[in-house]
Amino acid sequence: MDSPALADALDRRAIAFAALDVLETEPPPPNHRLIGRSDCVITPHAGFLSPHSLADLQRDYT
Repeated sequence: MDSPALADALDRRAIAFAALDVLETEPPPPNHRLIGRSDCVITPHAGFLSPHSLADLQRDYT
């Protein structure tokens, strides 16, 4: 993923919204251009986390 290109696309409204589960650098620096935006959500590698997905993991990998 190219975070600067995504931030540029969001800035010029070529993309309306982004939802990410990973960035190039973890943890990201506090001044990362995608953090704190109203048009971008970043989850802490937990985008899949739900009761249903946990049941699937337990069923499929135990």
